[in-house]
Amino acid sequence: MAECYIYINSNYKEAFENYLNIDETGECVIEDKKITYKDMTFLDKGEWCLIITMPGDFYDEEILKQMSKGNKLIYFYTDEDQLDAEFIVINNNTVLRRFLCYGDTPELNTDDGKLKCEKNVSLQFWNDLDQLIELANSSVGLFFA
Repeated sequence: MAECYIYINSNYKEAFENYLNIDETGECVIEDKKITYKDMTFLDKGEWCLIITMPGDFYDEEILKQMSKGNKLIYFYTDEDQLDAEFIVINNNTVLRRFLCYGDTPELNTDDGKLKCEKNVSLQFWNDLDQLIELANSSVGLFFA
């Protein structure tokens, strides 16, 4: 199954409004601290918005920069069927970290930049990203320390 998580250092309502500038083609359901739009869920995480998408959704770097709107953004994508992983960290529209790992096309694999929070993490395979996803779920601010 493929999973996609995007953290944006923004209020979840602002993150959703910004996303509508990119794609305004569906209905939304607004609940307490949560907005559901098509196959995406925007969750209130205090200073951060966590966007969870349906399996199979992934985003290219330019869309992620638009989504960040100059704010901090962390993008995780894993696909256990394809053995793929993508991890991108953006701050002020600058990519600080890029890890791309593709099971079927290893010639496209990329590992640019390192973050302080990766000190005890070795990214080599698609499922190594699970360690960083767990870290983001508990302390997302560490990615920008």
